[in-house]
Amino acid sequence: MTDRNFDELADRFETKLYGHWRGQIRLQLVTEALLQDANCLQQSQPLRVLDAGCGLGQMSLLLAERGHHITACDVSGILLERARARIAAANPELLQHIDFHCCPLQSIGAHVEGQFDLIIFHAVLEWLEDPRAGLQSLLPLLKPGGEMSVLFYNRHSIIFKNLLRGDFRRIDEQDFKGDSGSLTPINPLPPADVAAWLHAMSLTVTSQRGIRTFYDYMEQNLDKNKPAKASLDDIMRMEKKFSTLEPYRSLARYLLWHCRKTPEGI
Repeated sequence: MTDRNFDELADRFETKLYGHWRGQIRLQLVTEALLQDANCLQQSQPLRVLDAGCGLGQMSLLLAERGHHITACDVSGILLERARARIAAANPELLQHIDFHCCPLQSIGAHVEGQFDLIIFHAVLEWLEDPRAGLQSLLPLLKPGGEMSVLFYNRHSIIFKNLLRGDFRRIDEQDFKGDSGSLTPINPLPPADVAAWLHAMSLTVTSQRGIRTFYDYMEQNLDKNKPAKASLDDIMRMEKKFSTLEPYRSLARYLLWHCRKTPEGI
Protein backbone atom coordinates (compact mmCIF):
# COMPACT_ATOMS: atom_id res chain seq x y z
CA MET A 1 0.00 0.00 0.00
CA THR A 2 1.24 3.47 -0.91
CA ASP A 3 -0.14 6.99 -0.61
CA ARG A 4 -3.05 7.48 -3.03
CA ASN A 5 -2.43 9.65 -6.08
CA PHE A 6 -5.64 10.75 -7.78
CA ASP A 7 -4.20 11.33 -11.26
CA GLU A 8 -6.03 8.28 -12.64
CA LEU A 9 -9.19 9.03 -10.65
CA ALA A 10 -9.36 12.80 -11.15
CA ASP A 11 -12.60 12.74 -13.14
CA ARG A 12 -14.31 10.43 -10.68
CA PHE A 13 -12.94 12.44 -7.77
CA GLU A 14 -14.45 15.64 -9.14
CA THR A 15 -17.81 14.29 -10.31
CA LYS A 16 -18.52 11.58 -7.72
CA LEU A 17 -17.51 13.71 -4.77
CA TYR A 18 -18.41 17.30 -5.59
CA GLY A 19 -21.10 16.51 -8.14
CA HIS A 20 -23.32 15.04 -5.44
CA TRP A 21 -24.94 16.24 -2.25
CA ARG A 22 -22.40 14.52 -0.02
CA GLY A 23 -19.59 16.62 -1.48
CA GLN A 24 -21.60 19.81 -1.35
CA ILE A 25 -22.57 19.14 2.27
CA ARG A 26 -19.00 18.43 3.27
CA LEU A 27 -17.62 21.50 1.52
CA GLN A 28 -20.17 23.90 2.99
CA LEU A 29 -19.88 22.52 6.52
CA VAL A 30 -16.09 22.54 6.47
CA THR A 31 -15.92 26.03 4.97
CA GLU A 32 -18.25 27.54 7.54
CA ALA A 33 -16.54 25.72 10.42
CA LEU A 34 -13.07 26.84 9.34
CA LEU A 35 -14.11 30.48 9.20
CA GLN A 36 -15.72 30.21 12.64
CA ASP A 37 -13.13 28.11 14.49
CA ALA A 38 -9.82 29.46 13.20
CA ASN A 39 -8.92 32.26 15.58
CA CYS A 40 -6.20 33.50 13.24
CA LEU A 41 -8.80 34.12 10.52
CA GLN A 42 -10.59 36.60 12.78
CA GLN A 43 -7.59 38.92 12.53
CA SER A 44 -7.19 41.55 9.84
CA GLN A 45 -3.62 40.94 8.65
CA PRO A 46 -2.80 38.54 5.78
CA LEU A 47 -1.71 35.09 6.89
CA ARG A 48 0.72 32.63 5.40
CA VAL A 49 -1.32 29.46 4.75
CA LEU A 50 -0.31 25.96 3.63
CA ASP A 51 -3.03 23.92 1.92
CA ALA A 52 -1.46 20.46 2.21
CA GLY A 53 -3.17 18.10 -0.21
CA CYS A 54 -5.19 20.90 -1.76
CA GLY A 55 -7.15 18.72 -4.19
CA LEU A 56 -9.35 20.93 -6.36
CA GLY A 57 -8.32 24.04 -4.45
CA GLN A 58 -11.57 25.05 -2.77
CA MET A 59 -9.89 26.06 0.50
CA SER A 60 -7.05 27.80 -1.32
CA LEU A 61 -9.57 29.85 -3.28
CA LEU A 62 -11.59 30.66 -0.16
CA LEU A 63 -8.58 31.98 1.74
CA ALA A 64 -6.92 33.72 -1.21
CA GLU A 65 -10.15 35.66 -1.74
CA ARG A 66 -9.75 36.88 1.83
CA GLY A 67 -6.30 38.27 1.13
CA HIS A 68 -4.09 35.51 2.51
CA HIS A 69 -0.92 34.15 0.92
CA ILE A 70 -1.34 30.49 0.00
CA THR A 71 1.03 27.62 -0.67
CA ALA A 72 -0.98 24.83 -2.29
CA CYS A 73 0.53 21.39 -2.76
CA ASP A 74 -0.79 18.07 -4.00
CA VAL A 75 0.82 14.87 -5.21
CA SER A 76 -1.63 14.79 -8.13
CA GLY A 77 -0.53 17.03 -10.96
CA ILE A 78 -3.96 16.75 -12.59
CA LEU A 79 -5.83 17.90 -9.50
CA LEU A 80 -3.33 20.69 -8.97
CA GLU A 81 -3.87 22.00 -12.51
CA ARG A 82 -7.62 21.85 -12.01
CA ALA A 83 -7.20 23.80 -8.79
CA ARG A 84 -5.18 26.42 -10.65
CA ALA A 85 -7.82 26.61 -13.40
CA ARG A 86 -10.64 26.90 -10.85
CA ILE A 87 -8.92 29.81 -9.11
CA ALA A 88 -8.04 31.51 -12.39
CA ALA A 89 -11.67 31.27 -13.50
CA ALA A 90 -12.83 32.84 -10.25
CA ASN A 91 -10.27 35.66 -10.31
CA PRO A 92 -6.98 35.47 -12.26
CA GLU A 93 -5.39 38.09 -9.97
CA LEU A 94 -5.55 35.63 -7.07
CA LEU A 95 -2.87 33.50 -8.74
CA GLN A 96 -0.33 36.16 -7.73
CA HIS A 97 -0.93 35.16 -4.11
CA ILE A 98 -0.74 31.37 -4.53
CA ASP A 99 2.31 29.16 -4.98
CA PHE A 100 1.55 25.71 -6.42
CA HIS A 101 3.78 22.70 -5.76
CA CYS A 102 3.22 19.24 -7.22
CA CYS A 103 4.86 16.99 -4.65
CA PRO A 104 4.09 14.60 -1.80
CA LEU A 105 3.12 16.54 1.30
CA GLN A 106 5.97 14.83 3.14
CA SER A 107 8.46 16.74 0.96
CA ILE A 108 6.80 20.16 0.83
CA GLY A 109 9.31 21.42 3.39
CA ALA A 110 12.02 21.19 0.72
CA HIS A 111 10.12 23.66 -1.48
CA VAL A 112 9.26 26.39 1.03
CA GLU A 113 11.04 28.58 3.52
CA GLY A 114 9.89 29.61 6.97
CA GLN A 115 6.74 28.61 8.81
CA PHE A 116 3.02 29.06 8.32
CA ASP A 117 0.33 30.71 10.43
CA LEU A 118 -2.28 28.16 9.35
CA ILE A 119 -2.11 24.70 7.81
CA ILE A 120 -5.14 23.19 6.09
CA PHE A 121 -4.96 19.39 6.18
CA HIS A 122 -8.33 18.20 4.93
CA ALA A 123 -9.25 14.65 3.90
CA VAL A 124 -5.63 13.63 3.37
CA LEU A 125 -4.62 11.54 6.40
CA GLU A 126 -6.83 8.62 5.38
CA TRP A 127 -5.16 8.39 1.96
CA LEU A 128 -1.64 8.00 3.38
CA GLU A 129 0.17 4.73 3.91
CA ASP A 130 1.60 6.13 7.16
CA PRO A 131 -0.81 8.82 8.40
CA ARG A 132 1.11 9.62 11.57
CA ALA A 133 4.33 10.23 9.65
CA GLY A 134 2.46 12.44 7.19
CA LEU A 135 1.10 14.56 10.02
CA GLN A 136 4.52 14.69 11.67
CA SER A 137 6.12 15.96 8.46
CA LEU A 138 3.97 19.09 8.58
CA LEU A 139 4.68 19.98 12.19
CA PRO A 140 7.99 21.84 11.59
CA LEU A 141 6.20 24.01 9.01
CA LEU A 142 3.70 25.34 11.56
CA LYS A 143 4.93 28.24 13.64
CA PRO A 144 4.60 28.09 17.44
CA GLY A 145 1.12 29.33 18.27
CA GLY A 146 0.01 28.59 14.71
CA GLU A 147 -3.18 26.72 13.87
CA MET A 148 -3.96 23.55 11.93
CA SER A 149 -7.33 22.40 10.60
CA VAL A 150 -7.45 18.59 10.37
CA LEU A 151 -10.30 16.77 8.61
CA PHE A 152 -10.14 12.98 8.58
CA TYR A 153 -12.27 9.94 7.68
CA ASN A 154 -13.77 8.43 10.80
CA ARG A 155 -13.27 4.69 11.29
CA HIS A 156 -16.22 4.53 13.73
CA SER A 157 -18.53 5.70 10.96
CA ILE A 158 -17.44 2.92 8.63
CA ILE A 159 -17.95 0.30 11.35
CA PHE A 160 -21.42 1.62 12.15
CA LYS A 161 -22.49 1.73 8.50
CA ASN A 162 -21.33 -1.86 8.00
CA LEU A 163 -23.35 -2.85 11.07
CA LEU A 164 -26.43 -1.25 9.53
CA ARG A 165 -25.79 -3.09 6.27
CA GLY A 166 -25.19 -6.41 8.02
CA ASP A 167 -21.72 -6.64 6.44
CA PHE A 168 -20.20 -8.32 9.48
CA ARG A 169 -17.34 -9.91 7.52
CA ARG A 170 -15.63 -6.53 7.16
CA ILE A 171 -16.01 -5.90 10.88
CA ASP A 172 -14.71 -9.35 11.86
CA GLU A 173 -11.73 -8.98 9.52
CA GLN A 174 -11.21 -5.26 10.33
CA ASP A 175 -11.28 -4.67 6.57
CA PHE A 176 -12.32 -1.05 6.12
CA LYS A 177 -10.02 0.15 3.36
CA GLY A 178 -11.39 0.94 -0.06
CA ASP A 179 -10.81 -1.30 -3.04
CA SER A 180 -8.33 -0.40 -5.77
CA GLY A 181 -9.81 2.36 -7.90
CA SER A 182 -12.35 3.21 -5.22
CA LEU A 183 -12.95 6.61 -3.66
CA THR A 184 -13.20 4.97 -0.24
CA PRO A 185 -10.02 5.84 1.68
CA ILE A 186 -7.27 3.29 2.22
CA ASN A 187 -6.84 4.18 5.91
CA PRO A 188 -10.00 5.11 7.87
CA LEU A 189 -8.72 6.38 11.21
CA PRO A 190 -9.68 5.68 14.83
CA PRO A 191 -10.21 9.10 16.46
CA ALA A 192 -8.33 8.00 19.58
CA ASP A 193 -5.21 7.40 17.47
CA VAL A 194 -5.40 10.82 15.84
CA ALA A 195 -5.96 12.47 19.23
CA ALA A 196 -2.88 10.73 20.63
CA TRP A 197 -0.75 11.82 17.66
CA LEU A 198 -1.84 15.44 18.00
CA HIS A 199 -1.14 15.48 21.72
CA ALA A 200 2.32 13.96 21.22
CA MET A 201 3.06 16.65 18.61
CA SER A 202 2.15 19.55 20.94
CA LEU A 203 -1.06 20.27 19.03
CA THR A 204 -3.99 21.19 21.26
CA VAL A 205 -7.46 20.54 19.85
CA THR A 206 -9.52 23.71 20.33
CA SER A 207 -12.72 22.65 18.55
CA GLN A 208 -14.29 19.44 17.26
CA ARG A 209 -17.08 18.98 14.73
CA GLY A 210 -18.66 16.08 12.93
CA ILE A 211 -19.04 16.47 9.17
CA ARG A 212 -22.03 14.54 7.80
CA THR A 213 -23.21 13.27 11.17
CA PHE A 214 -26.25 11.52 9.70
CA TYR A 215 -26.47 12.05 5.94
CA ASP A 216 -24.48 8.91 5.07
CA TYR A 217 -26.87 6.81 7.16
CA MET A 218 -30.09 8.15 5.62
CA GLU A 219 -32.39 5.56 4.10
CA GLN A 220 -32.00 6.77 0.53
CA ASN A 221 -28.21 6.40 0.82
CA LEU A 222 -28.51 2.77 1.93
CA ASP A 223 -31.12 2.01 -0.76
CA LYS A 224 -30.31 3.98 -3.92
CA ASN A 225 -33.79 3.31 -5.35
CA LYS A 226 -35.55 5.32 -2.66
CA PRO A 227 -36.06 9.07 -3.19
CA ALA A 228 -34.79 11.63 -0.73
CA LYS A 229 -37.33 12.64 1.91
CA ALA A 230 -35.68 15.94 2.81
CA SER A 231 -34.36 18.93 0.92
CA LEU A 232 -30.69 19.83 0.84
CA ASP A 233 -31.46 22.97 2.86
CA ASP A 234 -33.16 20.92 5.58
CA ILE A 235 -30.31 18.43 5.65
CA MET A 236 -27.78 21.26 5.98
CA ARG A 237 -29.79 22.78 8.82
CA MET A 238 -29.81 19.52 10.75
CA GLU A 239 -26.17 18.74 9.98
CA LYS A 240 -25.16 22.09 11.48
CA LYS A 241 -27.37 21.48 14.51
CA PHE A 242 -25.87 18.09 15.35
CA SER A 243 -22.26 18.66 14.23
CA THR A 244 -21.08 19.53 17.75
CA LEU A 245 -23.48 17.33 19.75
CA GLU A 246 -22.66 13.89 21.10
CA PRO A 247 -23.18 11.06 20.34
CA TYR A 248 -23.89 12.22 16.79
CA ARG A 249 -20.57 14.02 16.34
CA SER A 250 -18.54 10.88 17.06
CA LEU A 251 -20.41 8.90 14.40
CA ALA A 252 -19.93 11.45 11.63
CA ARG A 253 -18.34 10.31 8.40
CA TYR A 254 -15.58 12.91 8.85
CA LEU A 255 -14.22 14.58 11.96
CA LEU A 256 -12.98 18.16 11.74
CA TRP A 257 -10.60 19.15 14.51
CA HIS A 258 -9.08 22.60 14.79
CA CYS A 259 -5.73 22.63 16.58
CA ARG A 260 -3.22 25.11 17.97
CA LYS A 261 0.49 24.44 18.25
CA THR A 262 1.75 25.22 21.74
CA PRO A 263 4.28 28.07 21.84
CA GLU A 264 7.03 25.70 22.94
CA GLY A 265 6.27 23.23 20.12
CA ILE A 266 8.98 22.45 17.59
